[in-house]
Amino acid sequence: MTTYLSLLAQSKEMRSILLGVCITWFFLLAPYAYVLMAWGTYSVPIELVDDSHYYLARMVAVSHGYPLIGNPYIAEHANDPAIAFFGADWLGAIPLFLGFSVVGAELWNIVFWSAASALSLWYFARSFAWSSRQYLFLVSVVTVSALPMLLRPVAMQIVFPLFLAFLAALKGWLDEPHSHRRSVLLALFSIIPFYLYTYFWQIVVVAFAILHLIAWKKAQYRMPLFWVDCAVGIGALPMALYTLHQLSLPLYWETVTRIGFVATHTFGFSGVLAALFIVVPLFALWFSYRSSLDSFWVIVAISLWVAAWSNVISGKDLETAVHMMRFVMVYAVSASVAVLFSLENKKTISIYAALICVVVVGVYQLHDVYRFSAVLSSDPRTGEQYAPLFTWLNEHAQTGDVVLSPYDIGRYMPIMTTQFVLYHPNAELFLMSDREVEDRYLASHVFDSLTLSDIERDFRLYAGAGNSLHQYKTHNREVTLCRWLQQSDCGVYATEFSWRGEAYFRSLLNRFQDIQRSPSKTLRTWNVRYVILDSIKLPKSNLPLQVQVVIGPYTIYRVPVTTS
Repeated sequence: MTTYLSLLAQSKEMRSILLGVCITWFFLLAPYAYVLMAWGTYSVPIELVDDSHYYLARMVAVSHGYPLIGNPYIAEHANDPAIAFFGADWLGAIPLFLGFSVVGAELWNIVFWSAASALSLWYFARSFAWSSRQYLFLVSVVTVSALPMLLRPVAMQIVFPLFLAFLAALKGWLDEPHSHRRSVLLALFSIIPFYLYTYFWQIVVVAFAILHLIAWKKAQYRMPLFWVDCAVGIGALPMALYTLHQLSLPLYWETVTRIGFVATHTFGFSGVLAALFIVVPLFALWFSYRSSLDSFWVIVAISLWVAAWSNVISGKDLETAVHMMRFVMVYAVSASVAVLFSLENKKTISIYAALICVVVVGVYQLHDVYRFSAVLSSDPRTGEQYAPLFTWLNEHAQTGDVVLSPYDIGRYMPIMTTQFVLYHPNAELFLMSDREVEDRYLASHVFDSLTLSDIERDFRLYAGAGNSLHQYKTHNREVTLCRWLQQSDCGVYATEFSWRGEAYFRSLLNRFQDIQRSPSKTLRTWNVRYVILDSIKLPKSNLPLQVQVVIGPYTIYRVPVTTS
């Protein structure tokens, strides 16, 4: 059989691959080109997709010498162990180690990993013996559909190409299980997910469970699968042991509860949506191909569905279906493209199946189109106004100094400087106790006048999505299910405030009032060395803060070491 290397040597095949890479570059670099043409250059990274700065902070933390990420925002936790994946952060940080600026590294990663995505899709297309024309169509549709995630640093920008590579390796191995090369590729792209992304390896584990069921029935898969199992077991063992270590960390469950963990066997809207986007394309494929339907699609569909609904069995849900939707959409779009390719058989039922797929997937993508138009309709370079502040800190402050700053500035601090912040809401996503997160939130407002309504309004900023959103919504879902089943003692519906109780918020207000009575002690307790305030918000005159510089509307103060 012709190998992939010999195919690459053919000029037509090479042209289609290069064109596929150019297509991904066009779609992914177009938003940045638009920003440059419409708004001008920038040195502080823009955020076209939510959470981009959170992932950039993780990347930069790796380049600053914290391989397990720790907490990019909090100095005292900079060396803490990671509570989740970190392999993708290492890969994303490579350009930073090569001397790129953060903006340069962000753009380099887009160029490199979008090219990797195109190559993975070519590998995927060749597994189905699709033509160059079909491959280019696949590249275009998948890239546009996954555009927001491919633009987000680390996850999913790095994860998507390797997920596509895993799918292609799985398809190739199912076709030729006795091929040593295909077995090596399947093992390799099955090991990588364990270091890359938590939700990715869950899909791989379920897929392997299904492969074992197939091998139980089909002898030709047994021995090849055994050797792949051995390779994956050995390769993934270090990360498996580290995962057990993570689960034993004293503050692990407290932290993941803030992030979004809930103990429930029920599923919400995201779970229903994931099932819809799995089932509709699968049925469309079945209508289109019938007896010739490739078992690959069935394996992937079942793997995604089981992974997305895993909490129904385990009772442990960490926004699982929400994150699985990112993989489900890649499957749904690819399967829909396969249905469209079946139209060449001129089957009427294939036309209807293809239309259903296009409508279902297309409607979902409208949300991303709206999100992009909203971001690009105004200047996304909001961080550029703070660039002089970061320059001054890098030139005058010591590495590791703690800065009290407004959250809008603090979000960029771990990306653009070597300093840390007293608090930023992203800090609660890392290993810390709830009490410390609350105290840091309150201390960060030492120069403000928080009211009870302010503390309630900011609930998510210190309690995380888990405590402020998922807990009470899960409770309400279970109350609804209980009432549908006409059970007794179903409880009552709650809001985020009634779920936590007024006494909780009042206790926070009391603690804040204690903090305000002694701002000097607060700054000393949290080792604050610099304070950045809006120039119109002058600190109390009895505080021994030293004005360092006035930059635009902001004043940077230095806190003497002997503050008392």
